[in-house]
Amino acid sequence: MTVRQLLEGGRIDQRLKLRELHVLSTVVGCGSMVKAAGQLAGC
Repeated sequence: MTVRQLLEGGRIDQRLKLRELHVLSTVVGCGSMVKAAGQLAGC
């Protein structure tokens, strides 16, 4: 499931802040929280 599908599926976009959306997108793109944490730490 893509972030776009999550957003189109309901009102989740109204409750997420931009930073939280970036974190969610990174986790989905990386496939795991561990890999996303490593990538986000480099931001």
